[in-house]
Amino acid sequence: MILAGIILSGSFSGVMTFILFYLLEWAFQYLNKEAIKKKLPLALILWLYSWLVW
Repeated sequence: MILAGIILSGSFSGVMTFILFYLLEWAFQYLNKEAIKKKLPLALILWLYSWLVW
């Protein structure tokens, strides 16, 4: 997840995506390690949201 954010960080939206991925990964590690399976769909939703906001 963090790698994807770094790769996309060439633009402002990429930076936002990196921050979202970082917060998402921290949240899942803090709340529930079993939720890793749900991480990717939620990350994709946040990524699309960041592009829509941009």
